[in-house]
Amino acid sequence: MAEIFISYKSERRKAAAHLAKILERYGYPVWFDYHLVKGDDFADEIDRRIREAKALVVLWCKLSVQSVWVRREAALGAKLKKLVPAKIEPCELRVDFDSDDYTDLSDWNGAPLDHKLYPLLDGIAHRVGRPPQLDFKAMREFEEDWRRYGTLSPRTFALEAPVKAGEEPRPVPPAPAVAHALTPAERDWLRFAIAESEDVEEIEAYIKQYGAGEPLWAVKAKKRLAVVNELLAKRAKAQRQELEARCRAEGRMQVAAAIARPAGLEWLLPGAGKAEGFKDADFAPEMVVVPAGEFWMGSKDCEGDVHEGPRHKVTIPKAFAVGRYALTFEEWDAAVAAGGVNHKPSDRGWGRGRRPVIDVNWEDAQPYIKWLSSKTGRPYRLLSEAEWEYCCRAGTETRYSFGDSESDLDRYAWYSANCGGETHPVGEKLPNEWGLHDMHGNVWEWCEDCWHDNYKGAPQDGSAWTTGDGGKRVVRGGSWALNPWFLRAAMRGRLGPDDRIRYRGVRLARTF
Repeated sequence: MAEIFISYKSERRKAAAHLAKILERYGYPVWFDYHLVKGDDFADEIDRRIREAKALVVLWCKLSVQSVWVRREAALGAKLKKLVPAKIEPCELRVDFDSDDYTDLSDWNGAPLDHKLYPLLDGIAHRVGRPPQLDFKAMREFEEDWRRYGTLSPRTFALEAPVKAGEEPRPVPPAPAVAHALTPAERDWLRFAIAESEDVEEIEAYIKQYGAGEPLWAVKAKKRLAVVNELLAKRAKAQRQELEARCRAEGRMQVAAAIARPAGLEWLLPGAGKAEGFKDADFAPEMVVVPAGEFWMGSKDCEGDVHEGPRHKVTIPKAFAVGRYALTFEEWDAAVAAGGVNHKPSDRGWGRGRRPVIDVNWEDAQPYIKWLSSKTGRPYRLLSEAEWEYCCRAGTETRYSFGDSESDLDRYAWYSANCGGETHPVGEKLPNEWGLHDMHGNVWEWCEDCWHDNYKGAPQDGSAWTTGDGGKRVVRGGSWALNPWFLRAAMRGRLGPDDRIRYRGVRLARTF
């Protein structure tokens, strides 16, 4: 049983037929009397069809408002509360049908998926009692064929001669003949709009499907694919340039790294190590970027001893990367397993994993650095003493990176009063402002510099001071075994480069 009855003037049969096809693809069975000759002989059939339908769509035009039959059908639909009126061209309605609830389709171009149909569909859904159930595939095919073979609006469909009473009904004219039947390749070309598509996978699938059987269409698709690839490449380039300009304006720098935190980050902000970082490989230490800048190196008056002066200004000329943590047993043992280093240090029974590696000397660090640099293709090294203090202070001039008071030390450092006589896994204490953990305590950390008793003649550009007493190398940061005074940012220590001790470790830098 048809749910929709379409009432129209016979001269507008093509408009009614076009709308019927569309409504059927929205899931509504449709009946309209294009097989019938208007007249009393068929009044009973029309009456029955209207009463069986759930909605009566009347197509008002200049001719239908004058038609006795259309007005009678509309009147019956209104009486049964089934009427869904629509204008397909500008016209004046009779007073008994003049209301504001009609759908104006006078400027509808006939497109099956046009939004101007929505009010009509809403009215039909209200009368029928269910919303449209769009057969999208069928509608897409219908719209493609309709656009290919004609795009007339209902208002401009060619007028047909009216069917007079007593004549045999005229058959519906056949669709215009086409030059050829659509091949599968041509139909899919239209169905998926390959000529306008920017979906690379879709175009490649089309080429794979028809590359052998219909090479002409495959060639067209390949040309479209080349255009799309060029277009996407230009867009990607523009996006990269926009990203680069924005990041540089924010003071960020591009860092080529295998693993970024957060994931996908490639432009890092120097000094934002609390939120950002990177690794060059899963076995490599996590690094943060510290900014270029200058600072006062050494102790303020009465803070330290003669080895920590004279206090002097040092300029760090460019950003570089430094380990978020001291090097761990986990990272060192990976190098041992890979044959990068031979020395396997003892953990003194405290455990390995994320604890800082101990019992490694300055000389042990060199083959590890060489191995890591070779494996990642990145220039790793020890920090200079100036860089180490610069990183520890992170923009401060106080005794510790968190201030002058020792009362907060427990939150930032492992030392003699809270360590329980051993090292602890890295990262359990709070970081400084640049995201570096354990710069105070846990383990002393080797620097590149040779030892000097004071800073007279020290480099002021952040470079390592490699002349002098090569029999001693600088260590920084204090350790788990010492009291707070030895954990100050300016505190300096020294040890022979071949000495292996349970409270000495390593932190690495990486040059850009």
